[in-house]
Amino acid sequence: MASDHTRSAILAAAERLYADRGFGDVTLRDIVAEAGVNLAAVNYHFGSKDELIAELFVTRSFATNRERLRELKAAEEQGGGRAPIEVILHALVGPTLR
Repeated sequence: MASDHTRSAILAAAERLYADRGFGDVTLRDIVAEAGVNLAAVNYHFGSKDELIAELFVTRSFATNRERLRELKAAEEQGGGRAPIEVILHALVGPTLR
């Protein structure tokens, strides 16, 4: 498995497992089994479970913020430079809830 693919597989597996079971109930062994990689790969790419969680948070935050900005820009364009407060709130809160 290529290095980038391994890293992505670990992040995807961790996200799925944490969403299903929560941070406290998921071990690194659960994550590597789900990702189909060995335990050393987590240490190599992230250093620790805490660093993996931090990277997952940062990665997801960037994706959420990109979606917010996309929705805000679309609302602004549809409103000719202005958007109703309801649409703005939906753009800010919606990506987090999805």
